[in-house]
Amino acid sequence: MEYCRIGSRSTMLWVFLCFVVAEVLLVLLINLEKPIESTMGSEVRIRNTAGVIMPYNKREAGSKATKAKIASNKPRLIVIILTHMSSGSTFLGNLFNLYPDVFYVYEPLHTLRREVHGDGNGLDEWNVLDKKAEDAYRTDFSNLLHKFFTCNFKGNKTIQNLFPGWLRRRKNYLAWRRAGTNFTKESVSEVCKSKRITVTKIMQTRLPGKFGIRDLQRVCSSEPGKFDCLIIHLVRDPRAVISSLISHQFYFETKKELIATQHATPEGKEIIRHNSFIVCSLIQANLNYVNEHWSSWFRGRYTLLRYEDIIGNLFSVAFQLYNFTGLPMVDSVRNWILEGIWPLDVNATNPAFVISENDTARIEHWRSRLDTSQVTEFEELCSPVMNMMGYKSINGSEHLLHNTTQKLWTEKMPLKFPY
Repeated sequence: MEYCRIGSRSTMLWVFLCFVVAEVLLVLLINLEKPIESTMGSEVRIRNTAGVIMPYNKREAGSKATKAKIASNKPRLIVIILTHMSSGSTFLGNLFNLYPDVFYVYEPLHTLRREVHGDGNGLDEWNVLDKKAEDAYRTDFSNLLHKFFTCNFKGNKTIQNLFPGWLRRRKNYLAWRRAGTNFTKESVSEVCKSKRITVTKIMQTRLPGKFGIRDLQRVCSSEPGKFDCLIIHLVRDPRAVISSLISHQFYFETKKELIATQHATPEGKEIIRHNSFIVCSLIQANLNYVNEHWSSWFRGRYTLLRYEDIIGNLFSVAFQLYNFTGLPMVDSVRNWILEGIWPLDVNATNPAFVISENDTARIEHWRSRLDTSQVTEFEELCSPVMNMMGYKSINGSEHLLHNTTQKLWTEKMPLKFPY
């Protein structure tokens, strides 16, 4: 820097050259990317399929350090994994469920939508409610999420709706229970407030209306002094989602005999077509809404992630999402991902919680489960959203359907925001 002192070199040329050098060095430092370790053993670089992910603590100009930001109870950080059934959300959610300083809740709208505002069999979940029923659900939806987001579990049925009996019986779905927490409004509130952030996953079919993410945005914006939201929108190849939903009879408690991959009745086939259209139209409508309102609210609060990009790159994705939410990587999660070592007192009893070398088979399983005519029908229903997310059509080719050496998704998602 001795050569850049104006007093020692008084000509304008030297001054100009010094500023040029400084500019070049600054650009190089800003664009420097640091490689990180991958579960595949090759060097990868953290990237976001929807653009650059800005860490939560850096989203606002002049923000404080990460620890101070997250530790503050005003606003509390809420991370929402928005997705569809059979899209790998339980697996992804475990990155947060197993994090020692996260209050994680598994599908908080399940009971409210299926039991309180549905027929109990899940059928209404796939149908649009009439205006009166929709308005009533929207009110209860907002009230329940508001209590949940503020660690306030008062109310006769708040705990019951958020933590139904089937959830309490399933081990590992709520890792913070390892300490033996009782499901009282006082004890759950205490645990919630003791954790840095709240994380949950929500099915798109359980959001009110066609543009459900709009109501989610409305709740998240309702009390900015108390909580703020980040949304991780997890998507998966619609053909894989539909194939899995068919095998699970769309999780219906009734009419299971009508729906089967090879032996569906005419009524069952109509249910499959109807629900397949709902899956794809909801994703498309919500992506379009995010695009339209990107600059007004979603920028810095939203990221789009494909399930196919997680498998084989889980450590990279975990590092990326923790950076997005302001959480540092911890040894317990690192050891789980890279070495398969479970955190203390946790048993892997569900395949959705297990990291395996066979995980890639999960991506391709639908290609042996469906025939060409079925895939073609789903592609006709879902082609717009498939194109947005980078999923390739087989265009009626049986060879392409069964040739698993050829991936049916693009290397990078073509959809970026703003789009």
